[in-house]
Amino acid sequence: MVVEQTAFQLCACSVTQGEVVAKVGTRPAAWRVPYGQGTVVVLASPFGIASEKVTTKPITSQVDESLPTPFPLLVHVSQLVGQVTRTTSMIFDLGQQVTFSVSSVGPDNYTVAVFNPDYEEHPLAITPVSGRIAALREIAIPDDERNATGYLPAGSEHASLGNDTATTIAGG
Repeated sequence: MVVEQTAFQLCACSVTQGEVVAKVGTRPAAWRVPYGQGTVVVLASPFGIASEKVTTKPITSQVDESLPTPFPLLVHVSQLVGQVTRTTSMIFDLGQQVTFSVSSVGPDNYTVAVFNPDYEEHPLAITPVSGRIAALREIAIPDDERNATGYLPAGSEHASLGNDTATTIAGG
């Protein structure tokens, strides 16, 4: 059971098939419904966000601070989105230290963009969830800007980002 920390709405929904995948208290808040050859997730909360502002702070950009979120994602929606993306969209596994995006560019042909959001080098290994990798080729991206003033945030200018190799990815 989820306990929301913000005000929210649950709309009356008439869902006649599928399964309830999230409840808030005893009320159904989301369903997974078969559609075509896949499924659709139906949310009872409009847009999946809080119904009232949780902050009145002006939205300004400050160094090393997150932007205020006046209408945050609801806890049950965040948990559901995380669960769905972990269990249904995994074509490749790259571990927990990097982020990545997969694009299909043709039958059995993918582009995997890998990002290291930290300020240190991490291991890099692309493992298929099923099947095998027939070929792997890096698309080189210039990194001349690494030495430019302002590339790293204030206070991180002297971070050791490491190197991009066949088995590691530099930070930043």
